[in-house]
Amino acid sequence: DKYPSRAPRNLGNAGYFGDARAHISTPVQEMAYNAEGLSLDFYRELNASWNDVKRYFADLDSVEKSRLRFCTETNLMDPVEMALYAEMTGDSDGVVSEGESVVAKCWENHFWYAPACRQSSSCWLYITGGSGWSLVEFMQKAAAFNFATAVAVAKDWSNYVSLPTDHASVFFWWTPDTTFLRMKPQAMTFPAFDRVAWERGDKKTGAE
Repeated sequence: DKYPSRAPRNLGNAGYFGDARAHISTPVQEMAYNAEGLSLDFYRELNASWNDVKRYFADLDSVEKSRLRFCTETNLMDPVEMALYAEMTGDSDGVVSEGESVVAKCWENHFWYAPACRQSSSCWLYITGGSGWSLVEFMQKAAAFNFATAVAVAKDWSNYVSLPTDHASVFFWWTPDTTFLRMKPQAMTFPAFDRVAWERGDKKTGAE
């Protein structure tokens, strides 16, 4: 109030709006649509109780583990994030207690299996990068909507860029960005953003 001329001003946006969420490539989507009329970009179609979509994705055994981070190098070991996951989903079998902390349970040193994946051999691959971009968000969605998915984090940027090309998968991506444009990715659709839920840590609805 004392120096109004120095107050920050809202100059508007940069001419575009960003978006960051799970995506699926158009070739994978078209394969499923031509075979069964499934688009795969709508969350209900990935419910393992209704559809076995594994046939459209890479076999987990085909993924070179050397291209993935160890679970211990990712946000799967973040006790705050994993405690939040357990609280919001009730999935006590997806986490383990280490002293007073909670971390994610790891399979094959590189994967976290969603509940539906643990109960099935028809698991499909989800790839993200960094130390686990939007990891707990997708974990919550996978548990809530019964995705038979195995979540993994690419070892580095070059593998994050190449893994979705080499192995049919769902993957985290953001726009505007040109990294995966040749794959013509389709953003996955989830229930409409619920601000109140997100503020308390419940990330099952779509991002804002």
